[in-house]
Amino acid sequence: MKSKKETVYDFIKQSTDSGKPLEGVNTQYLARRLEMQRSNVSSILNELVKEGAIEKTDGRPVLYRIPSVSAAGTEKSCFSELIGNAGSLKGAVQLAKAAILYPGYSLPVLITGPEGSGKREFAKLISRFAPESNVTEQNPPFITFNCSLYAEKQQKAGLELFGISSSKEENALSCLQRANGGILFIDRLEYLDADTRIRIMDLSKNIVKHDIILICSIGEEGNHSLIEMCSISFPVRIQLTPLEKRPLQERFGLICRFFTNEAVRCGRTLSISSEIMTCLLLYQCRQNISQLKNDMKLGCATAYARDYQRKNTQLELLLSDFPFYVRSGYLELKGKREDLKKTIRDGYTYLFTPNEEIKTRHQRSTPKPDNIYEWIDKRTGELKNRGLEAVEINTLISIDIEHEFQEYSQGLGSHIINSEQLALMTSPRLIELVTEFINGAVQKFDRIYSQSLFYGLCLHLDSAIKHSNRSRKLNGSQILETAESHKREYAYCTSFIARLEQEFNLSLPVDEAVFLTMFLCKGGELPDTPKPVLLIIMHGSHGAASLSEVVSSLSGTQVWAYDIPLEQALNVTYEGLRSLILKINQGKGVFALYDMGSVSQLLDMLEQETGIPVQGIEIPITALALDISRKLLLNSDMEETASWAIQNYHADRKNRKKGGDVIITLCMSGEGGAILVKTYLEKTLKTSCPEIIPLAISRKKELLLEIDELRRHCRILCIISSYDPQIVGISYIPISEVLECSESDLPARLNLTPESAFPPEGSLTTNDYDVIFDHLKEQSTQIDINLLKPKLLKAISHMETASVNGMTKDIKIGLLVHIFCCIQHLTEGRELPLNIYAPEIIERNPELYQAVKESMQDIERTFGITFSDMENANVISIIKRSRKG
Repeated sequence: MKSKKETVYDFIKQSTDSGKPLEGVNTQYLARRLEMQRSNVSSILNELVKEGAIEKTDGRPVLYRIPSVSAAGTEKSCFSELIGNAGSLKGAVQLAKAAILYPGYSLPVLITGPEGSGKREFAKLISRFAPESNVTEQNPPFITFNCSLYAEKQQKAGLELFGISSSKEENALSCLQRANGGILFIDRLEYLDADTRIRIMDLSKNIVKHDIILICSIGEEGNHSLIEMCSISFPVRIQLTPLEKRPLQERFGLICRFFTNEAVRCGRTLSISSEIMTCLLLYQCRQNISQLKNDMKLGCATAYARDYQRKNTQLELLLSDFPFYVRSGYLELKGKREDLKKTIRDGYTYLFTPNEEIKTRHQRSTPKPDNIYEWIDKRTGELKNRGLEAVEINTLISIDIEHEFQEYSQGLGSHIINSEQLALMTSPRLIELVTEFINGAVQKFDRIYSQSLFYGLCLHLDSAIKHSNRSRKLNGSQILETAESHKREYAYCTSFIARLEQEFNLSLPVDEAVFLTMFLCKGGELPDTPKPVLLIIMHGSHGAASLSEVVSSLSGTQVWAYDIPLEQALNVTYEGLRSLILKINQGKGVFALYDMGSVSQLLDMLEQETGIPVQGIEIPITALALDISRKLLLNSDMEETASWAIQNYHADRKNRKKGGDVIITLCMSGEGGAILVKTYLEKTLKTSCPEIIPLAISRKKELLLEIDELRRHCRILCIISSYDPQIVGISYIPISEVLECSESDLPARLNLTPESAFPPEGSLTTNDYDVIFDHLKEQSTQIDINLLKPKLLKAISHMETASVNGMTKDIKIGLLVHIFCCIQHLTEGRELPLNIYAPEIIERNPELYQAVKESMQDIERTFGITFSDMENANVISIIKRSRKG
C-alpha cells in the first residue's frame, strides 16, 4: 500500500505528465482531490521540496510540480553571472526573461529598488539577454539616459529623449531614434517632471511603432506613489531586494567578486583576514551594493598606497584601511554568529589572485590560552596591532567574551576522567566549596549541571586563586550587562566570591563574579528543546520593535518583531514575514500578535506555504486608536467615546463579565455585521439584554478557540448568524428569525426565558427589510439609507436570480448587512478583510461573479466606491452557503 507521501508525489507526477509541466497544482486542489487534510498535504509537500523531488513556484498561489530538465539545471543565459539568480533574485530574472521573450514584442520593464541595489547592472543584463535570445540582432544599440543629470534642465531632458527635428545627422538624433532596433534605458525616472514622465508612459504603450525595448528605473525612497502610477503603464515591474535582506551567502559572493576585480586591477594577490570578511558581511550599507563596492575599492586603494614602495606580490589589507564605519559590522556579530559560520571559515585568510582564483589559508595557529585572562590579553594585542582604538577593542572583547568563555568552559574539564584525577590537580577544600556552590545552584535555579562543567569550574577557580594579583580585564559595560541580565545568578556568584576571598585570604578581581555567572547560565542549561516563538506584527515604523524590546527585557526571553510601513506593498510584507518566520522557527511554530485583520490572512497563507504552524491573535490597537481619533474629532465627550470603544472592541477581555449568560453574533468577514446585530438586540431587549459578543468568522480556527475560551467562564445561550457555523452544543438562530420576532417574543427565542418560540419559516417581507434598514439608519450618519435601500434590494434580487440554488432568507439578510458594512468601510477609507482564495472562488463561479459585478455597479456609481474582486469573492462565498433547494 502506498504511503501518503508516495500518493501525493504520484499525483503531482501524473499531473505533470498530462501535459502541464510548467503549471503545477496547489495545496487546496491536492487536498480536495486526494481527500486529505490540507495541513497534512502542506507538510508532505514541504518535505518533497526539501528532498528535491518537486519544486514550488514563487507566485501566488504557490504551485507544486515535478522539476523539468531545464528547471533542474543551472542558469544558462547571461543571468548566470548575476549573484542570487537562483536565490533572492530568481523571481526578478524570471520576470525579465518573460518580458523580453513575450510573443510579438518585448514588454516594457520598470525596475524599482532602493538606491545602490543594482538597477543599472540589471538593465545591462536584460540588454545582453535580448540578442542572446535572438529577440534583437547581435550588438543592438543600448542607449542609457540618466535623468538625474537633467534635474535642473527639464526642457533639455525632453529634447534629448524625444528630439525636435527630423534631421538624420547623428548629433541631432534623439535617444529614442538612436535606440531604434535596440534597448532604451531611462534611469532614475523620479528626476523628470510630470509632463516628461507622461510622454514616457505614452511611449511604453507604443513601443512597437518605435521598434525598441523600453526599460525604466525608479528609486524606491519616497517614490511609492510614482511607482504605483508608472506600474499601470509598465506590464512588468521588477523589484530588487535591498542588500540587508539578501542572504549572507549572496553578500559573500559579491565581496569575493569585488575583491577579485581589485586583484586583477592592481596586479597583486589580496590577503583578507576572516575579521575583515566578518565586518564586510555584517556592517550596514545604507546605499546597498554600490556602497559595499565603493568601500571595498577604497580599502584596496588605501592598502595599495601604504604598500606601494615594497612592490610585494601579496598585499595584506588591514581593517584600518577601510572607512571607519565598516568595523561596526562587529557589533552585529552577537546575533548572527551562527549564520556567519555557515558562510565563512573563522581563523582563515582569503587570498584573491590576479588570475581570478580564490584561495583560503589557515591563519598561523598559536597555543590555546590556558585561561580566559590569557585569551583577553592575546585578543587585545591582536586588535591593537590592527590599528583599533581602546574603545573599539573593549566593545569587541565584550561581544566575543561569552562565545569564547563558552568554548573555554566546555573544554576546560573535558580531559578530567574522574574526581581522583581532579584531586591531584587542585585542593580538596576548593573541590568541597565548589561542590556546595553547584549543589546550591541546582536547588536555587532549578538547573542541572554536567560533571565536566564541575571539573572545569574547579580548575578555573584554582587558576584564579593562584593568579589573584591579576588586574581587572572586563570593562564596566560587560559587568553591568551580566549583572542586569542575570541578577539572581550574579548575586549568588558575588556572594560565593566573597566566601572564597575569606577562605583563602586573598582578593579576586570583580571579573570572577561575571565568569562564574557565565558558568552557571551558559553551562547549566539542558540541551535546547524546540519551543514556539512569539512574533509581534504592527503597522508603522517602530511599534512592534519597541514593544518586543520591552517584553524581551521584562521576560528574559527573545521576542521577535516585524514592522509594516504604511506605504509597503502587500507582496513585500508577505515576503518579509515569510523570511522572518523561516528564520525564527525552532520547530514548534510561531505565535503572532498583530494589530490589523489583514495580517491574519497573510499568516494563513504562510502556514500553508511553509508548513510551519502559525497561531495568531488580533490585538486591534491601531484600528482602535484610528476609530477613537475620528470619534474625538466629532465628539469631545470622553466618557461616551470610552463606552463606544468598549462596546465595539472586544479584544480587552478585562471588560468581559466572568460567568453569566452571553449571546454570540457572527459575521462572515470582519465584525461589522456582528456589531450591527449586537446593537439591534441591545436596543430591543433593553434591560433584559445579556452580554452580547460580536465575533468574526474569517478564521474558523480562531473562532473555535474564542468560543472554547468563552465556554470556560460563561453560558453561551445561542449563536446568531446568517448561516449555521455548526458548533456542537450551542444553539444556532438565523438572523431572519431574530428580526421576525416581536419585542415580546424575542427573549424566549433567544433562550432568555424557559419558554421558546420558534416562528415558522417564511419568505422575507418588506416589513422585515424595513426593520433592518431602520436599524442601519441609526448606525450610520455617513450613508444615505433611503438612497441605498432600493439599490441594495435590487442588487440582492439580481444576485438571487443568478444563483443556481437561490437564497434563503438568512443569506439575504447576511448579504444585506455584509454589503452595508463594506460600503461603510470603503466610504470611511478603512481596510477590508483579505480573502486569499478569491482567485479560486472567481474561477469556479464565473457566471455568478459577473452577476455580482453587474449588481454592484449602480451602488458603486452612487456612492463613489469600487468593490474589489476580493470583496466580490466574499459575496460569492456568502451566496454559495445558501442551503435553499
